[in-house]
Amino acid sequence: MAEEQELRISLVALLAWVLVSASVVGALGVYPTWYWSSQDGLRAQAWAFTVVLVAMVISGILIVRASRQGAAAAAMTFVVVSMARMGICMLLTVVGWFTMSLPLAPLLIWMFVLYIVMLFAEVGWLTRALHRGAILAALSKIGRRRRAGTDKPEIKGV
Repeated sequence: MAEEQELRISLVALLAWVLVSASVVGALGVYPTWYWSSQDGLRAQAWAFTVVLVAMVISGILIVRASRQGAAAAAMTFVVVSMARMGICMLLTVVGWFTMSLPLAPLLIWMFVLYIVMLFAEVGWLTRALHRGAILAALSKIGRRRRAGTDKPEIKGV
């Protein structure tokens, strides 16, 4: 069995995916949040943004480190980290609500909305990286066949 090739995953790309998507959604929600719960609601929105962003960056760091061992390790790390990240975000939501007296309704709504948006962005980032890795592995396999002189594709089942 061939060794799995190291993925080329960029943490900067994750930040771009997450920040752009969350900033757009957050900007669209500033006025309704302010109208509904004034300055306190905006503080809750900012806390939710910060908590989820930090959780996503830590998750991304762990996935990038695991990707050095291949695509399977990166995907498995994503699954494991996703479970822990949800609990950490909920814990920090309670901490923010309790210590900073943030209004609970906007805090929970923004935590949910931003978590989902950033999760979709992270899934898009990881899917793109895994897909790119699969393409590079396939190209590498074609190159090995050409160097070996067997330029014919493998046909299975014939």
